[in-house]
Amino acid sequence: MRILVWNIQFFTARRIGVPVGLAPDMTAYLQESTRQSMSYIVSTVQQADPDVFVVLEARATQNLQVGTLGKGGGPAGLRNLLQYLRMLDPNWCLVPPLVVNPKVLLAAGGTYTETVGVFWRNDRVNFTGPYVWPANSATGPAIAPGTGAGGPYPAPWNTAVPPGNEAAAKCKFFGKNDGSEITFTSPEERRPYLTTFKERGNTQRVVHLFSVHPRPTGDVKTATLRLGDVMQELQIPGTDEVVVFAGDFNLNVLDPTGPAKDVVEGMKGFKVGPIPFAQNGYRSIYNARADATPGEYRAKQLLDWAMVCYGPGAVPAQIPLLAVIDRVRGLNPGAPFPAFTPHMLQDLDTIQMQRASIDFAIRALDFVSFTTSTPHGLQVNDEVQVAGVADTSFNGSFIVDSLLSGHSFLVPQAKPQAHSTGGMVTSRNLVYRLFRYVSNFGHIGPPAHGIGTSDHLPIFFIV
Repeated sequence: MRILVWNIQFFTARRIGVPVGLAPDMTAYLQESTRQSMSYIVSTVQQADPDVFVVLEARATQNLQVGTLGKGGGPAGLRNLLQYLRMLDPNWCLVPPLVVNPKVLLAAGGTYTETVGVFWRNDRVNFTGPYVWPANSATGPAIAPGTGAGGPYPAPWNTAVPPGNEAAAKCKFFGKNDGSEITFTSPEERRPYLTTFKERGNTQRVVHLFSVHPRPTGDVKTATLRLGDVMQELQIPGTDEVVVFAGDFNLNVLDPTGPAKDVVEGMKGFKVGPIPFAQNGYRSIYNARADATPGEYRAKQLLDWAMVCYGPGAVPAQIPLLAVIDRVRGLNPGAPFPAFTPHMLQDLDTIQMQRASIDFAIRALDFVSFTTSTPHGLQVNDEVQVAGVADTSFNGSFIVDSLLSGHSFLVPQAKPQAHSTGGMVTSRNLVYRLFRYVSNFGHIGPPAHGIGTSDHLPIFFIV
């Protein structure tokens, strides 16, 4: 089974759609931003061609009961995304999203709940639970099989699943000895989100998929290790069964001395990686926009990964790799993975070489005006490097004093009056702005008032 997991930061309908009531100029700007956001998400799914696609960190309204249907911007955005995925293939379906925590204390000034979007290709795998939707219920919570009558989902979620499918996800787990809930690690934390699928075709294995996202400021190591307790409680994997823990663990698996090492060693029977990009120092998480620089991009950090455990008869002929989908550089991690095109048709090396050709250079009254053939993209106080001008006295490093137009700027230089042609102007500040704001590498689309960003890269693997 091919699985794609992506933590899309604060995912709501506004990530992929324009809110109403905005000024016309702002609406046009956000339309372009959200169009690119949706295009980036859908094209990544199209190229990965997964059987199951998971979106973590979908926001829902606050004070909802764990295990009930989510409401608000996150669930609405998941429904919108489903419509776009069905344009690719009508077999895409969505597990009606259940609330995974009573509240999240991550954002200043308010609380909210979260849910998880699990999309699946119904022609490839069958969503089987492990829970069922209770009959005649508009909100839930979902129930265990045999504890009550199952029934169809309410609108609009009844159209997200195939007709007659009453299966539901599970996000609360209890110990067999005392019946108390297994927390991760406090009642406010996000629960693991369990969905089960049965493969169609020759293998027909059962895959237990836990979508994981522990709170970064909590006891992440203990929370992750408690996934093993859940496995024992459910007595999985059985014959022809696979257990997968995947998502944003908030533990750096590339740190050989960190808590992730203890977690991986403690999960007996699980396989983690190998990860093709690990040796290159790439990461699965990006800094916030203010810190998203080329240097930070190359930091060695990998918080998003997966652990897989095979039951008897379920082990594939070749244990596949896990890969971080890097659409910045457009690298192909190798078979059996697809090659992903670079985001915005540019890569990191290209963006660092952004520069403008100089048409004219004129020096007078201790200032030089440079006119470029393409928009220079500079700001006042930017540091620029000028090289290759025919009159070499114009070459050097300068601080931009003022902007005359989008193609012309002024820098101080106390030298005799002169004029010349040719050359190039580059700017470190321009490079960083392009990286952080214009093409917004590592994020989904250009940032626009908090819309269209993701703080993580997707991971892709085959079990």
